[in-house]
Amino acid sequence: MRSILMILIPFWLMVPVVVVAESSGFVVIDGDTLCLTPPIEVVGSRVPVSLPGLLRQVFWLSRADLDRGASRSIAEVLASVPEVEISQRQQYGVQGDLSIRGSTFEQVQMLLDGFDVGDPQTGHHNLNLPIGLGEVARIEVLPGHGSALYGANAVGGVVNVVSRSPSEDRGGEVEGTVGGFESRGGRAALESGTLAGPLGSSRVRVGAEAFETAGQHPGTDAEVRSLSLRADADGSLGHLDVLVGASRREFGALDFYAPYPSSERTDAAFGAVRLASPISDRVVIEPRVSFRRHEDHFVLFREDPSIYTNDHVSRRTTAELRSSVDAGYGLTFVFGAEGMVEDIASVGVRGGVSGPALGDHERRRRSGAIEVSGRHDRLDWSVGGRVDDWRNLETHGAASAALAWRPSRVITLRGSTGSVYRIPTFTELYYEDPVNIADPGLRPETGWTWDGALEARHGSWVLVSTVFARYEDDLIDWTKPAEAGDEPWRTRNITESETRGWSLAAVSETPQGHRLGVHLTGIRKTTSLPEGWQGKYVSSVPRRQVAAELSLRLPHQLRLTPQVRFRDLRGGTDHTVVDVRMSWERAPWRWRLDLTNVSDREYQEIPGLPMPGRLLSSSLMWSF
Repeated sequence: MRSILMILIPFWLMVPVVVVAESSGFVVIDGDTLCLTPPIEVVGSRVPVSLPGLLRQVFWLSRADLDRGASRSIAEVLASVPEVEISQRQQYGVQGDLSIRGSTFEQVQMLLDGFDVGDPQTGHHNLNLPIGLGEVARIEVLPGHGSALYGANAVGGVVNVVSRSPSEDRGGEVEGTVGGFESRGGRAALESGTLAGPLGSSRVRVGAEAFETAGQHPGTDAEVRSLSLRADADGSLGHLDVLVGASRREFGALDFYAPYPSSERTDAAFGAVRLASPISDRVVIEPRVSFRRHEDHFVLFREDPSIYTNDHVSRRTTAELRSSVDAGYGLTFVFGAEGMVEDIASVGVRGGVSGPALGDHERRRRSGAIEVSGRHDRLDWSVGGRVDDWRNLETHGAASAALAWRPSRVITLRGSTGSVYRIPTFTELYYEDPVNIADPGLRPETGWTWDGALEARHGSWVLVSTVFARYEDDLIDWTKPAEAGDEPWRTRNITESETRGWSLAAVSETPQGHRLGVHLTGIRKTTSLPEGWQGKYVSSVPRRQVAAELSLRLPHQLRLTPQVRFRDLRGGTDHTVVDVRMSWERAPWRWRLDLTNVSDREYQEIPGLPMPGRLLSSSLMWSF
């Protein structure tokens, strides 16, 4: 840790958050000019705003950030975001747990283009997205409370993955990858350009991605496939967006959930349609419909599925009507009404006999929400509230408030507070195997949180300092007495939890295109777990995290980007991992060389699951 800080002190303290240069009617992000007419809607609010006017701190990773860093999956990309922790069981994001501000992996809301794609079976599957990294335009991360905006589970924060929109030009790209551990993969995308049709001018983009590896250790092989279609159209009814995608992941799950040589296959399918229809210059209505299906096939003993096998199929259908009203005088109102139904059908094999696993269960919800935003000179504010009426569950509400004040052109002060809640997953309620037993009587988690931030912005650099706290009741975890030996883990409501933390994030870019980013996060989490008891997930929060990225623009269209990540885990263990990407681009070609875990470090992100050692891979892409 000390050696890393000594290296970083001579440089600006910075991070891959959004670098924004303000001007009239546009912003510049990583050299790309984005028009703000109409304003961009981001995950931090239901109210469309221009980026410099954000009330809450939202960390952005643009397409340029994704191309620059040595990351090959969405999970690996998120590991470079401030206040975010990714605990992987393998590289390439085959299965990783996502945490924000010391939350559990169940307490993060996952969105795709603003639609809920979280998994009701278990948060282990929240990153099973139906698109590959090559089809991502940007990633938005909202740390802190999100229940008033997005409902249950947005306790630690919200992640929104935004897919790439079709361009007006016809073309495409093809990419191939080879690497160590018998790794190989490919990606292709095709765009139709602008077409004339019954819905007006339309565009279509289709993307496919595939990857496979034998893994460094037996039982760590993996195959990942994805196929997606994004289409939009502009016509007399307004702007229509359509997204359809599917993915499959097959991997060895050695010691993932229990100390056995397991295997797993997951299939995710998603479809969504939304129509932004202006009623007048001040009123827009937006109907939205989405459907997600996820299948999880888990085999406890890979060589003999008849001993113990689970097949879980979960589905979620959501319909929403949203209306945005510009009331004048700097006031904007957003109203939303939503209906959702989700269910799970789960069967299993136990000793060669078929029967129920989690069983068949269904949950329904009706929701109403409102957010009011005011923008007045140097002071911006918002208040919002949401009510979720669950069938067979309690009715839950959440409220939030945020304030941003700009005392000067350089300084912005932000503060927010809100209530949060989370309902148990189907796994926490009904799962049972030889070493885990769930409790169907679990109560939902509830709590509230606050944060404050200071942002300093001058020229091409940005510095963000944040403090935050979260207070929770009825926190859920798998627990057992520390001296219980072979006694199974059982889900329980831990009475209380308190999480406090801070972060420092910054980024700087020179006129020559060199870039340095650094972020530091410190977290202290306490729970009322009875003395002599242990929890499986709730206490596995790093005390400190440091990440740094230095991107150097070299002659002959070369760019060198080393990345360093340090995690100080509870129990006195820590690890530092270094990754490097060398890239070259000259249209229509792009080449990348990735070296991950440069020092061949032996480390674990989840106790008992060793991560791969040094790995070299190379990719070549052709655009047409």
